[in-house]
This record gives sequence, structure tokens and C-alpha cells, in this order.
Amino acid sequence: MVRKKQDRSKNVTSKLPVNLKPFFEEMDLINKYSPLLAEIQESRQGFALLAQILSLKYEDVEDIFLSQCDAGSDGINCVFAKIAGKGIKNLEQTDIQISNAVLQQQAFVLQQKRPFLVKNLAQEMLVERVEGSSFLAEDRQIQSALLVPMIVEQETVGLIHLQSAKNGRFNEQDLLFLNALAKIVSPAMVNFHQDYKLTEIHDIMVEAWGRAVDQHEGESEGHCLRVADLTRHFAMRLGVRGHRVTDLWRGAMLHDLGKLGIEDAILFKETTLDIKEWEEMRRHPTFAYDIIRRVPFLKDSLEIPYCHHEKWDGSGYPRGLRGEEIPLVARIFALVDVWDALLSDRPFRKAWKKETAVEYLRNNLGSSFDPILGFEFLKLIDEEGLGSLN
Repeated sequence: MVRKKQDRSKNVTSKLPVNLKPFFEEMDLINKYSPLLAEIQESRQGFALLAQILSLKYEDVEDIFLSQCDAGSDGINCVFAKIAGKGIKNLEQTDIQISNAVLQQQAFVLQQKRPFLVKNLAQEMLVERVEGSSFLAEDRQIQSALLVPMIVEQETVGLIHLQSAKNGRFNEQDLLFLNALAKIVSPAMVNFHQDYKLTEIHDIMVEAWGRAVDQHEGESEGHCLRVADLTRHFAMRLGVRGHRVTDLWRGAMLHDLGKLGIEDAILFKETTLDIKEWEEMRRHPTFAYDIIRRVPFLKDSLEIPYCHHEKWDGSGYPRGLRGEEIPLVARIFALVDVWDALLSDRPFRKAWKKETAVEYLRNNLGSSFDPILGFEFLKLIDEEGLGSLN
């Protein structure tokens, strides 16, 4: 019986929509390695830990380079590398030659001090000459690449560099994930005291995942971060304190994670969903629940992703909870989420004016929203001038 339970845990991603598997894999890695990330004290330790994480996350990627910038110069010293699919090696112990094409790519990113993502080299070179992509053409086997600088106090101290012969191997989610890892590890590259606590590492990663959800849905202005911060502010005004505030913020950041399991044709449809499409859309809180409940540091952040579409009168989904059956934090978040959505442009409508949004909330107290919490949120809107720019 124990063996069967363990096997089910290992095979969980086989039951998830394909778009959600990378998120579960990343969360699982961060849960496993975050205690070690919090203990990094010097550069070689940081690079070795990065090498472990990347070798698991990008097992299929042919080339991985982890490099450190030489202090006071433009030079760069590759410390760990995986070349031609052969396991990651410590270059102090292995004689591996780095090609000129790779060195040119790295020098370009060091100069620009910004990430560089090529999804499909052949297509980008054919359609339009992309800045910096010409040097990738020197190596005809490379079709996609991702380079992320590691920066401390505006100085580049290292570089994460992945490249693959597969078109489309890297995307914006990979970029956000590696940026977050770089932010966590970079201080150790110059032997700074590693001052990120475990909870801060988790928050950095949660924000990266929330930004990935925003990016997928075209929310360039940061819907997830915006509603997470306002939900935290509103909850603290209501007396929520301690670890509950952190759990609430993380749940709000990940509230729409499950939408990445919905087909784009349904998620971005500009006309009314039919019955079958609506049934599929209503599955997204359950998709989020299936991922988050298996991640120990997120287990207390489930209530918002799972319950934020429940309604006070019981007409919501996925479980049709009513009144105070709905967790408090989900009732708090529902007000903030709808408020932000009404004030934002959507594919099917323009943003509402503040007065119209306020009237909508007021008219739905006692049906969609907790009436007492709704009254307090309307007070917050009035007292702090929320939405006044509209």
C-alpha cells in the first residue's frame, strides 16, 4: 500500500494538463532545494547548487554553461558546463573547450546586462534580424537559447546560459524562473553574505510564477502582483496577521495558475463560452488545487486559488460553497480580484469607470460577495481613493 501511494505521488504530473507540468516541476525543485539556497555562502557553492537544479530541470537540454565574471574586468570564467548532452562538469576538474560562438553570446549579454531569449533561431533570422542573434548562426546546431545575467548592485557577476538544438525549447516562463534563481544566488557570486531567508526565497519564486501566469494571459501590467498586494493590505486592515498574511499573498499571486491548464481557444475566446467550454473553464480552480496541495511550502496557500470563484449565495464553483463555508481569505480576495478586473481592459470590453465598478460591487453584496466584507472594502476604496485614475 505504501509503494502505491509513493508511485501516485511521483506520477502526479501525468494527470495534469501539459501546460501545468513545468510549474509543478519547478515548485517541486524549489521545495527540495530552497533550504540549501538559503545557506549559500560563497560562489562555488552557489554554482554547484545551480548546476544540480538546472541539470534536473533541463535534463534534455544539450548545453548548459554557468559562468562567473572576473572582478574588475570584462572577462568571464565558465565554472560548470554541460556540453553536447554530457553531464554537468566542474571545469576546474575537467578540460572542456568552450567554442568562440558561446563566448561571443556570453560577451554580448554581459555588455547588455539583460536577458537574451531566442525561441526559434531559423525563424527569427528569416523574418527579421534580431539584435544579437547573428552570432548564434555561427553554430548551425543551435536553434534556441536563453542567457540570464546574474547581477548584484548593477554589476554583472555571473551568467546562466542554456542552448538547444530544439526549436522553441525555451520560453518566457523559463526566463522568469532563471531570473528568480539568479536573483537568489547572485549575492554569493561576489561572496556577499547570503541574506535571503527561506520564506523570502519562496516569495521570490511565487512572484515569478505569478508573473508567468500574467504573461500568458497578456496581463503586462502585473494583475497577479497588484491583486496580491491589495489583498494583503485589505486583509491586514481587517486584522489578519502573522503567517496568514504570507500564505494569503502567495495564494493571491497564484490564484489563476490553473488557467494555464485551459486551452487557449477557450481562455482567450472573445465571445460567450458554450456549455462545454464553460464546464472546461470551471476546472481551473481544481487544476490549481491539484498542483499546490502537493507543494509543502504552499499547502497553506490553497484557499484562494481553490475557492476564489465561490459566491456568497452558493452559485459559484467548483464546489458551490455558501456564506461562511467559503474560507475568509477567499471572500476577501474575491472582492479585490473583481475590482481589479473591472478596472482593467479585457479582450471583450474596455475597463469600467470607478463609479460603475463601485456600483457593481454594491449591487452584488449578499449574492456574489460577503456583505460585511464588501462594506469594508467599499470603505477602503473611498478612504484611500482606489481606482481614482479611472
